[in-house]
Amino acid sequence: MTSPTCALDATFTTPIPRLPERAEVAVYRIAQEALTNAVRHAEAATILLTLAVAAGNLQLEVTDDGRGFDPDDRTNSLGLVSMKERALSIGGQLSIYSSLGAGTTLRLECPVDEHRSASFA
Repeated sequence: MTSPTCALDATFTTPIPRLPERAEVAVYRIAQEALTNAVRHAEAATILLTLAVAAGNLQLEVTDDGRGFDPDDRTNSLGLVSMKERALSIGGQLSIYSSLGAGTTLRLECPVDEHRSASFA
């Protein structure tokens, strides 16, 4: 995602356990959509991605310094709806904070099923 016009900083602040496959795919697709939106629609110059585990939950945060948008505007929001549905399908919650001219922060929090963890990434 890094390019001459956009820098991506990814931080993993804790070991990340393997999740059930369905959850891993959902988290990956949510992150992918958030990054794509930041580059394609927000025209962000800087994107920060953080992944961590705290209090038994996986926490993904994607923050950009792009154009921002009104999260209550449902026009052309298919990607946002898809991300929220993916989060709900794995018992998670997706929050989106944005305003025009002030960038966007997307937060996903979903439970980590420790009993199914096979290894750590």
